[in-house]
Amino acid sequence: MSGYILIVDDHLEVRELIADVLHTLGLEGKSAVNGRDALEMIAAEPPRLIILDIMMPVMDGFSVLTRLQQDPVARSIPIIILSAIADEAGPMTRLAGVGAVLRKGRFNISELRRHITRLLSEPVE
Repeated sequence: MSGYILIVDDHLEVRELIADVLHTLGLEGKSAVNGRDALEMIAAEPPRLIILDIMMPVMDGFSVLTRLQQDPVARSIPIIILSAIADEAGPMTRLAGVGAVLRKGRFNISELRRHITRLLSEPVE
């Protein structure tokens, strides 16, 4: 796997905020605006981590998660879900590959940094 973090979100402001957080951690971020573009990027060059929105045009995050689970290489990539519909106590926390679920508008930068650092330091299964 390469050294980049894939940010998948249809909102430019969110992509820019996460890219800034990654930069402060010394990490490279690349962006996709929908699930279809994300899957193409993952197939060409798997990232170290995916930060994934759920509600997006063209292909939503649930479809991306399903496709990733079917790929023997991609299924080992850790995922942070960052979405307006995320519920930390809900079923998304039990999805395979999902290491953290954060609700847009209800998380802080240090929390995002902590999850990124933790997931990148965990051994790949």
